[in-house]
Amino acid sequence: MANLVECVASVRGVPFAPTLARAYLTTGTVGGVVGALFGNVTSNLQKWPALALWAVVFFTSVALVFVGASSAFRHGMHPELALPIVLAGSLYGLLVSVSLPIRRAR
Repeated sequence: MANLVECVASVRGVPFAPTLARAYLTTGTVGGVVGALFGNVTSNLQKWPALALWAVVFFTSVALVFVGASSAFRHGMHPELALPIVLAGSLYGLLVSVSLPIRRAR
């Protein structure tokens, strides 16, 4: 990752350290927003099948965004890894749904 940031910094003619700091800040912000969205929707689900479906759809979508971003920048993974990554995202969503607490209707 640092090599990619260093390459971008040299192409644009900006110092490496501030560019790396911006990359970490952006990644942290996006991760926080995505986590808040997941937590907000998850906290309102009261039945496990709905929670499982939401988690599988959410994490599969995150995996698809990762695959798309990796393909767009042409750095990183081979095309043969796209399907296993998406399947792993789906399986992760299912496993997360099992570990999350289910809210009881009051």
